Amino acid sequence: MIISTWNVRGLNQPLKQKELKLFLQKHKIDPLGCLETRVKQFKSQTILNKVAHGWNSKCNYLEAVNGRIWLLWRSTTQVKILETNEQFMQCYVENQSGSLKAYVTIVYARNTATERTPLWSALVRMGATITDPWVLSGDINSVLSSFDRLGSDIC
Repeated sequence: MIISTWNVRGLNQPLKQKELKLFLQKHKIDPLGCLETRVKQFKSQTILNKVAHGWNSKCNYLEAVNGRIWLLWRSTTQVKILETNEQFMQCYVENQSGSLKAYVTIVYARNTATERTPLWSALVRMGATITDPWVLSGDINSVLSSFDRLGSDIC
């Protein structure tokens, strides 16, 4: 099983949808966390059917405007969603044979340090109870040094 995340930066355009569909097919990804889709909720199912027809999905539209996080997985993979909020989606995944089990946390952090504080608290809380392998992936929106940042100032 290959677990991946992609900050896709918009899935409204057909070329981007085709790119994601080909990515899923070529790399045998399962599950995939899509970040920053910029897709309105009323369009989401149509786009999901185009890029991942027959796959299961969970989006965080109830917790975040524009559904900042999508989690996609094949029907042969067991996924139990444990917690969803505006900055992360926590789940437990198991491959078809049961030989691989892991916690997976898909993160799309807010832009400022103050807005990320609840995320860090949640990650510390989760980390204190996790005993199986844990994959933590996504867009943390934080850099180690100001030299690592292009564009606007570090918040």
